[in-house]
Amino acid sequence: MNIGNLYFSFTNPSLSMLLTLSLVLLLVHFVTKNGGGNSVPNAWQSLVELIHDFVPNPVNEQIRWSFRKC
Repeated sequence: MNIGNLYFSFTNPSLSMLLTLSLVLLLVHFVTKNGGGNSVPNAWQSLVELIHDFVPNPVNEQIRWSFRKC
């Protein structure tokens, strides 16, 4: 797709990124829509916290492992 002098392409990784972003925004919407400020988390808040705890752990382990190899 050309817009002026710029060329934009929509590829499979672009589609997967768009779908992932949509899913995350939908999840955030449901968590904050009702009960987002409760002191006792509901099921959606627990799921978001689980994802938040899970994602950094493998990343940190991979970074530590790659520095040990050096």
